[in-house]
Amino acid sequence: MVFVWYFKHYSDTTWTASFKTFKNEDKARDYIISETRKNTDMEKILGSALLKKKTRQRGINDFCFDDDKYLVHRRYFLHNIPTEFSKVLKDSGINISIFKLK
Repeated sequence: MVFVWYFKHYSDTTWTASFKTFKNEDKARDYIISETRKNTDMEKILGSALLKKKTRQRGINDFCFDDDKYLVHRRYFLHNIPTEFSKVLKDSGINISIFKLK
């Protein structure tokens, strides 16, 4: 079983963290990419990298999974919530509430 964590801005001082489970990692990764496209600024941030076929998949993988320079822009996490992400929220005075997605 694979966990996907999702953060949502609930108020100025509270974000919710929810999770969803998948039978395999490929389905979880597909879900993260799909939802990231809908619910983040990935397309604005990556810009022209998404237009070029040669760099599109690498850019998406970097944004969603691989490159920590995008960590603060991510809202979906595979397996667990990175300590660095939680620390950034807490240091900003943001509380985290955890729920399970249905």
